[in-house]
Amino acid sequence: MKNAIQTNSHRNQQHKLGYFVPLSLLLALLIVQPVFAQQKGTFKDSRDGKTYKTTKIGEQVWMAENLSFNAKGSKCYDNKPANCQKYGRLYDQETAKAACPSGWYLPSNAEWYKLFRYVDANNDSKSSGENLTDGKYLKAKSGWKNTKGESGNGTDIYGFAALPGGSYSTYFNDRTHFFYFNGLGEYAFWWSSNSLDEENDAHYFDLGYTADFANGLNLFLNDYYYKSFLCSVRCIQEATVAKTETFKPSFNCSKASTPTEKAICSNAELAELDATMAEDYKCLLKIDGDNRNQKGFLKERDQCGAKVECIKAAYENRFDEFRISTGAMHRSCGYSGGW
Repeated sequence: MKNAIQTNSHRNQQHKLGYFVPLSLLLALLIVQPVFAQQKGTFKDSRDGKTYKTTKIGEQVWMAENLSFNAKGSKCYDNKPANCQKYGRLYDQETAKAACPSGWYLPSNAEWYKLFRYVDANNDSKSSGENLTDGKYLKAKSGWKNTKGESGNGTDIYGFAALPGGSYSTYFNDRTHFFYFNGLGEYAFWWSSNSLDEENDAHYFDLGYTADFANGLNLFLNDYYYKSFLCSVRCIQEATVAKTETFKPSFNCSKASTPTEKAICSNAELAELDATMAEDYKCLLKIDGDNRNQKGFLKERDQCGAKVECIKAAYENRFDEFRISTGAMHRSCGYSGGW
């Protein structure tokens, strides 16, 4: 929703253990703080020589800081170079899709959700509506504004080091279109590669500092804004899933009859999306019955023919529909994480 971005600025929102430590205390500490061996690295962008920190989370390798390549039209918050050094640059969506260095790219909705689901599953987090608890695990340990006496910082146990880089947003006043910087230290906005339509709008994800936001990464998958809006970019590495891994779709490929089914069988990413969709649909059937018009979805999907991007978008849109109608993830069904 466009209003969600326009009103962001108005949202309300060691002790060293000795040698003798009770066993019960040690167990409690292990439960409170999940153990995760961060797989950190670095990457040097040959275009400008900048070295980025990286982190492997599950099967994905992410940059552990926001992109700061000086692409045409990108900006530093408040036009101050120091903000680029700390928070990265801000990009419009079209520029963002081409800004990542070779071997890296702008993540899609599905790839963002794969990250969230991995963090969720490995921290026994619970999701409620659009508010996930992943945020505190992905936030940097410092740099977030405090609110109501509570820190907006996170634990950063995965080395993702999310920082509130703000945005370069827009608003209208008496039919005049204004741009303004908004949210530094309070909110982070990252583009998805998914567009809502061809001309105007695209998806984004955001994370905030306030009491509600600090407890979880708030995902506005159906929120969108003008592609001319500027926000941060996190690049993900290509081929982060082992090439030897084989994904099987939900149907028998030897019986694939349509161009779409054959395309799914010959593409590992599409096969994974199809398998995940089948698992999620099975889960949702247990919750509220067959209210999803799955046959209608399959008919619409098959209109893509063998066009990979079209098929991929059809699945991602279907995941969106599932998420809107159910609101929450239901662990009791063994949800696998396609949203």
